[in-house]
Amino acid sequence: MRQTFRNPGVGLIRTFLAEGKGRRTTRPTRQIGVGLRHRPIDPLALSALGLVLLMATPGAAVALAIPGFLAARDFRYATIAALVLTMLLVSLLLAGAIHS
Repeated sequence: MRQTFRNPGVGLIRTFLAEGKGRRTTRPTRQIGVGLRHRPIDPLALSALGLVLLMATPGAAVALAIPGFLAARDFRYATIAALVLTMLLVSLLLAGAIHS
């Protein structure tokens, strides 16, 4: 059976249209692990995990940069990195409070 993808935007449009009809297009974070443990793997849980990892990358980079700056005795950049990490964490907490 051969499938052709002549118009890939149709699936995206159908997803947006189905959202108002009770179909869930997102997963809470606690259900990501459940969706990944079941076989077959839930594709929505897999894409949600990818988004979580993508959003966690800047915070991890800044968090790992702080000890490097301190080891190099560059306190100015360590302070700036700590402020940036604080802003990232506050925005994450505020977004969680708004969307929960």
